[in-house]
Amino acid sequence: MARIGPVGPFRAQMRLLYFIRDPYPCTRRDVLTLFGERLHALGIGSDIVATLQRETDHGDPARGGPGHDGTYWPAGAEHLHVPSQRPGLKTLGTLLHDLRMLWRASGYDALVVRDKIVVAALAIVICGASRVFYWMSFPMPEADLARARSHAERRFRRVALWLRGQATGVLLYRFVVPRAARVFVQSRRMGEVVAARSGRNGGLVAVPMGIDEVELAAGGAVPNARVAGDPFRIVYLGSMDRLRRIDFLLDVLREVMRRDPQRGYRLVLIGGASTPDEYDWLVQRVKESGLSGFVEMPGPLARDEAWRLAGGCHLGISAIPRGEVFDVSSPTKMLEYLALGLPVLVNDIPDQAQILDCTAGAGLCRPMQADRFAEAVLQIRADYADFAAAAAASRPWLQASRGYEVLAGRVAATLREALPDGR
Repeated sequence: MARIGPVGPFRAQMRLLYFIRDPYPCTRRDVLTLFGERLHALGIGSDIVATLQRETDHGDPARGGPGHDGTYWPAGAEHLHVPSQRPGLKTLGTLLHDLRMLWRASGYDALVVRDKIVVAALAIVICGASRVFYWMSFPMPEADLARARSHAERRFRRVALWLRGQATGVLLYRFVVPRAARVFVQSRRMGEVVAARSGRNGGLVAVPMGIDEVELAAGGAVPNARVAGDPFRIVYLGSMDRLRRIDFLLDVLREVMRRDPQRGYRLVLIGGASTPDEYDWLVQRVKESGLSGFVEMPGPLARDEAWRLAGGCHLGISAIPRGEVFDVSSPTKMLEYLALGLPVLVNDIPDQAQILDCTAGAGLCRPMQADRFAEAVLQIRADYADFAAAAAASRPWLQASRGYEVLAGRVAATLREALPDGR
């Protein structure tokens, strides 16, 4: 276990022990920016408990980044588990590491457990429910059950996923959610689903994905000027996992090119996948589609480089499969497109539809059907100047409604209101 002490002279008014499921170092903005920076600035420090991403993952296009680079967690100490390379031992070692940290948690004001259902249940038993806050960024049981129903996994793996999904679903909705001090959910829709499945009607706090207002202020949202004859570049920024149905975008591109064969189009897919096999599957689908010459796949990039490449495109696209897994999500990519001044084309999951309602004219919302998306691409291209101007004008709304300073204030108020001493 690696432990690195707090940085600088800062003394927090409240100390959190913060467990995350994501491999560390974690670049997710709802971890690094929200907890590492904005809550820290509000007097809420956090010591992070995480599993270190192995150096063997460095540079793997499916893993999305390097190993630990020595940068300290800005809000406090790091308690890092160095995992075994054997999958079974890795899971057991991580659980034992988290359990050790729970036994040492008496000096903390509260524990925030992100997406680790078993750890949250143990925290409630060991530390008391009044100090435990569960952070639900993704419906883990539902995702396991969805993967178990697919044919992308081998039979034994599907059975294991089904068993895990059933067990963690019972533990989450019948034990953790009803007892935790508060439950942070990623969208209003997720709050409705969690309430229905757990019977808990209060204490569910929606904290959607946000945008870093510092980066927003530093970057210029200038609508991209198109030079006659240049291809119209459509960008997707995010995960390439099969569950995301990125191959749908290939169908859209093919239909756009069929309807408008005289003008050029390119699809730019920026990001990695959860495993090398998932990424390789999409690479193979691109080859089989016959569209290799029209699709660019630079893989996972550093945030600045990804934004630079995306900012050189004309249209940001976000097609999120409907269903119990993703209907409750709050995608970051739509916010990033708007921050870059890109018009957006999205499908009708609740959070995306709500954002488009609040940024009128910045894009189009259509059902996830290839012909409807293709029609919308052509419509946006035909009226590009108006759509791009509306996207650029959405920045004040992004900062006021989805800036992490605003979201941090919501989290801080919830923590202070829920804790017995109101710190």
